[in-house]
Amino acid sequence: MSQQSIDIEFLHYFTMLNDSQKKSLLQLVKTFAIKKNQISIADYNAELEAAEKRIAKGAYTTHSDLENEARLW
Repeated sequence: MSQQSIDIEFLHYFTMLNDSQKKSLLQLVKTFAIKKNQISIADYNAELEAAEKRIAKGAYTTHSDLENEARLW
């Protein structure tokens, strides 16, 4: 499939969406297009290791604790 035919097909289906769907799809497309959100595998793994260390030390908030905290807002 050529780039031009992909563009035409994309536009065809895009025009069939309502405004809310178009906004959602636009956000999704932006996540693919914006390179600054991408990190290296090494950085990703380092973030995972740091998170695992915090969890092992008990430095986290449970879902129920967060719900209780939110009720106080």
